[in-house]
Amino acid sequence: ASPYQTDVFKPIVEHACAVTGVRYDESRATQLSLHVIADHVRALTFALSEGVLPSNQDRGYVLRRILRRALRHGRKIGCDHPFLFELVDTVVDVMGGAYPELQEHPHQVKRVIRLEEERFSDTLDAGMAILDGIIEEMKREGRTAISGEDAFRLYDTYGFPVDLTLEIAEEKGLSVESEKFQVLLAEQKQRSRSAGATGGADDRWRALDPVVEEHGATRFVGYDKFECETSVLAFLDAEPATRVPKEVAAGWTGDLILSETPFYAESGGQVGDRGRIVWEGGSAEVLDTVKTPSELFAHRVKVTAGQLRVGDIVTAVIDREARLATMRNHTATHLLQGALKRIVGAHITQSGSWVGPQGLRFDFTHIEALTPEQIEQIERMVNEQIVLDTPVIVETLPLDEARKKGAIAPFGEKYGAMVRVVQVPGFSMEFCGGTHLDRVGKIGSFLITGESSIAAGVRRIEALTGLGVVAEVQRQRAILRQIGKSLSASGEDIPARIEGLQREIRDLRKALEHARQSGSANVIERAIAEAADVGGIKVIVARLDDMDPDGFRKAADLVRSKCQKFIAVLAGVKGDRTTLLAAVDKENARKISARDLIAEIGAPAGLRGGGRPELAQAGGPAAAALDEALKNVANIVQNKMQTSTR
Repeated sequence: ASPYQTDVFKPIVEHACAVTGVRYDESRATQLSLHVIADHVRALTFALSEGVLPSNQDRGYVLRRILRRALRHGRKIGCDHPFLFELVDTVVDVMGGAYPELQEHPHQVKRVIRLEEERFSDTLDAGMAILDGIIEEMKREGRTAISGEDAFRLYDTYGFPVDLTLEIAEEKGLSVESEKFQVLLAEQKQRSRSAGATGGADDRWRALDPVVEEHGATRFVGYDKFECETSVLAFLDAEPATRVPKEVAAGWTGDLILSETPFYAESGGQVGDRGRIVWEGGSAEVLDTVKTPSELFAHRVKVTAGQLRVGDIVTAVIDREARLATMRNHTATHLLQGALKRIVGAHITQSGSWVGPQGLRFDFTHIEALTPEQIEQIERMVNEQIVLDTPVIVETLPLDEARKKGAIAPFGEKYGAMVRVVQVPGFSMEFCGGTHLDRVGKIGSFLITGESSIAAGVRRIEALTGLGVVAEVQRQRAILRQIGKSLSASGEDIPARIEGLQREIRDLRKALEHARQSGSANVIERAIAEAADVGGIKVIVARLDDMDPDGFRKAADLVRSKCQKFIAVLAGVKGDRTTLLAAVDKENARKISARDLIAEIGAPAGLRGGGRPELAQAGGPAAAALDEALKNVANIVQNKMQTSTR
């Protein structure tokens, strides 16, 4: 017996029949498509329940391909609207008992699938139309292989997946020049790599290998200290990058290695510390701190006074205010993730972060924009935690013990046998090597300043804390005062004043559009009255300046309502753009195509476009030759009429 007739798959298949409106026994092809849909929606439900989201990379790309293949099989059985998301409830009903994780957030799974279906539907429609045209042209030319160039154009320009091109070609008994496609794809990737290449960063640190062998990794003391006395282990020139001097003097810029340091090295989203290094008779400014692959902390410094040698004793002092601001933002980031999980959903996972003195960014997996209400709730929840002034507990635990306690581990990070866990009791617990406050009350205040999409299924929140919130509120208040002054309104009267002005603008626009349409109607009436007669067809030519493309289409509809046999050519300039439109009645469109007509008229004026035999449109920069092109319309039509009757 088929597995699709078992208790595991049969309910999903039956539900798929119901939502697509097909019968299971219609044909073997229909059964195959229903099997694909049932199998794929099951895989989607499991993967999405685990927090994987469709994307263009790695496992997310596999998920996207599964969804798109299922969607195409829906099209094959005549279902041209989103439907896969409706099957999720059946998958959960059938398998949720054995796999409880499926029951945790099915609404989020359905929302992700539906949005992905809606997003891909437009791509599929556009790609299929182009691919159908390519296949028709191949048939006329007797070719049996879709060229690599066409497959790559579909993929690169229109986002049409190459695996769908291959599948459709196979169904129609055709092939695809896959090798050529791969060559073009490799060339594109090489161009991308060349554009963003940095290269050689790790090679630079190999000059410090002797330091690592002799002294080991840098000892970081910055969790408890803002300054410490330490010794110089090595220097590494900025240029040439592999030179390791024994002594430096005022004016030198490069990387300084210390035996121990309070300076935090950039990692885990937290920026590297800045500050200064001082010694008897000299000083250096620390511009940044990074970590080498061998766990040395490299302080990028500029020596401002004196001389410094390997082995000298120095005092390392971090920028206290900048570090405290960074700590406020880092602890607030942990509160933010806790609030997101409570308000938006437990499916939220961290995709990246940035924490510095100026503010914070937090990237997380979620398929749609947060609502204004959700953003307000998140802000309130974080500020409520700040008011509670809960202590922040930091522990170093064995990895397994930390996981058992429920600590969140950011995806993609690597951990040793012992891990550092930062906890706000009752609210947040995460693996984290960054620097934090000892109490959340020291954050002061929290304000979200932005929420946006940075990739498919990944959102970003930007926020401020402490005095940064005060500065932002003062800035917004100043803007509001300026707006009120400009509107001669203040406080709560400003929204009503703006709404009144918007109403006035809408009314004026309507009046202007009415006047413009009345004017264009008069122009069309006059053009019809003055139209040349070519073989019993009215050739109507009109110039309509300051008209948008929709206005041209309405003008063409007016011609169509007043004339049975016509060829209309309408053109005009608005700003620095020219629009040219050709319309032909249905009967004569078989002899003279509006698409061909517009190509011939528009070419001398540098206008390009396309369309259907009955209606075509072109555009381009403002054309000085437009009037001359319009004068030739009657002659062009006459020549085409003579050609079509031969």
